[in-house]
Amino acid sequence: MTTPLATKNPSALIGGELKTPCKIRTGQNITRFATLCQVPFWSTHEMLTRVAMPLKPGTYGQCKSKTLEVFKRIFMMCGAITLSVISIPLYLINSILTAIGNRLNSRHYNYLRGKAEPISIIDKEKVLHLNVCMMSGGLPIPYGGVMPARFRIKDLTNFIKDQNPNILFLSEMSRMTSYRISKLLKDQFHHFFVDIGPNSIGIESGLMVAYRGRLERMPEFNFFKTRGYGGQWFTKRGFFQLETPLANYFFTHLHPHASAKDREVREKQIQEIETKMDQVKNGKPCYLIGDLNIDRYKDSKQEYADLIQKGYADLYKRAYPNSSLEQDITCTEALNEMLEKNIKPKDGKYEILDYALLRENKELKIQDLNLLSTYDLRKPDSSLSDHKALVYTTYA
Repeated sequence: MTTPLATKNPSALIGGELKTPCKIRTGQNITRFATLCQVPFWSTHEMLTRVAMPLKPGTYGQCKSKTLEVFKRIFMMCGAITLSVISIPLYLINSILTAIGNRLNSRHYNYLRGKAEPISIIDKEKVLHLNVCMMSGGLPIPYGGVMPARFRIKDLTNFIKDQNPNILFLSEMSRMTSYRISKLLKDQFHHFFVDIGPNSIGIESGLMVAYRGRLERMPEFNFFKTRGYGGQWFTKRGFFQLETPLANYFFTHLHPHASAKDREVREKQIQEIETKMDQVKNGKPCYLIGDLNIDRYKDSKQEYADLIQKGYADLYKRAYPNSSLEQDITCTEALNEMLEKNIKPKDGKYEILDYALLRENKELKIQDLNLLSTYDLRKPDSSLSDHKALVYTTYA
């Protein structure tokens, strides 16, 4: 199984391998234990969310009989009430321990090493990004129209194994689920960066990264100084910086929504990323990758145009300049609306939110770039996510 690195060597990076000093390792262990303390709280949340779901017998993990499903929900309600007795105190302990762990672990992520041998000679890198909608507890149900993470973990790992990327970027990944995914993918990757950006009060960054090659420098995670507002204030977002032999990757999940204030928050968050990009002097291309919550066909057209004007190249549009709206879609709200409102799939809302942007529009050899669907509107309850996966290969 994947295990935290254990070494007394205080150096951060030796021979392409990440080393963990005692203080940071202690912080990581505390944070991992804090994550375990969350489990009862989010299990309670999942049960209560499923109790409140619309009745759809035979789908979404429900019994085929309405009567049996009602009895099942009564049982879940009783279980949630019972579990809440310990879940709330344990969640408070989690908050305290996470704050202590963050204090000790200045990297703000946990590092695990897999069993796959690192690739020594790299002339190409296959990259996969997917917003997996695997937030904690029952959150995937109202926010994505998909089942909770534990129902989809096996499908996700099979999907990743089939694609076999060198670099994996996953967003909307809960802290506990990131550990489970790393264990299931231990034979596919050499480096795992999980529990990224743990938040003592609220939701973590939701990012997870896996890599099969040689590390060129110590990966960094930076919390955004520009926080969201309202309910989004409790989500502590940031960006992860990974340097490989071929490129620099800046992976993030930006603030959502489309008001002028939301756009201002995103603009400032991108500026923070660009400040870090400007510090990179290795001559390698810089990619901004992730769910940017900028919909180029809707309310965020100007935001997208501003990025292109600044010199970013959209890898997908460069590969498919004449693609249609239907081909460009990266996210659907149809799953959620089919579950909550019982509408037909064609009436669902669609968005373009996920990107791989190349800064300064350099000429690079990019091949096999595709958007891979992870949802099936004919069988919405079996969908892997409400987002499509973005996959491409870059060559030296």
